Amino acid sequence: MDVQGLKDLNMGVVVYRHAFLDSYTWWNGALGNYQVQKPREGYRYFAVWIHEEMFGDNSTYDPRIWAFDETSFRLQVKDTVIESDPNLHNPVNRIKEFDYQYDYYNTITAPPFGYYIYYSGTSPETAGMVAMPTGWLRMGKGNAIDGYVLFEVPEKTMESDLLLLGNFARFGNAYWRFTR
Repeated sequence: MDVQGLKDLNMGVVVYRHAFLDSYTWWNGALGNYQVQKPREGYRYFAVWIHEEMFGDNSTYDPRIWAFDETSFRLQVKDTVIESDPNLHNPVNRIKEFDYQYDYYNTITAPPFGYYIYYSGTSPETAGMVAMPTGWLRMGKGNAIDGYVLFEVPEKTMESDLLLLGNFARFGNAYWRFTR
């Protein structure tokens, strides 16, 4: 059902890629150069790519739901649960290491999960680029939400130590384990 309880929803959430990074390089549009971002001492980054889509044909009706964003996900590292830190990365800034990490359907470079990036020309601090939250999730591939979420994890963390937790309010919970 949708949030009004009137229309059927058929949706899925897929975690389709993950990577560890000792640091990352982001494009600073205002200065016109790359900047290296390092984690806290004794930590490294863990990125996970998530795809959220509502399936079906919206020619007869158009259900929608408020989209789940990065706050719907937590990372369990052994016995500790951590949230993604919005201060790890400004979503408007492109991460060089992710330039060829495409979305689930291999159509575009995946942005930060839950955002779409566009050029407005009115933000000198970000060279005119703006990151907007997605908002509503509607039916179809073209309306899917796709992208990465960054976490900061202890340096010695292995894939087997991790569990991604998804909390989708009254629609349920899910978890994903990581292997290569």
